[in-house]
Amino acid sequence: PRHVRLTLCLLHERSLGASSPWADYLATVPSAEAGVPLTWTAEERRNRLSGTELEFFIPWKLGELRREYDRHVAPLVRCGALGGGAFSFA
Repeated sequence: PRHVRLTLCLLHERSLGASSPWADYLATVPSAEAGVPLTWTAEERRNRLSGTELEFFIPWKLGELRREYDRHVAPLVRCGALGGGAFSFA
């Protein structure tokens, strides 16, 4: 999928740091979005989303994202196609 390719390119450029031709632009892009429920801990989601539709949607979406990562990204990490650096978290 396109968004996976774009994400991998973004991660690669971030892993290059100042040597990336995109470094100045990337410095303006937030590294994490704290306001997005997908990035909250389970406890934060329970406290903030209890009684809402998102209380059930977010765990489902996290599972979908994990399956997408496992299918598209993890194989590239395992075979070394992405190198090290930013991708060593997998």
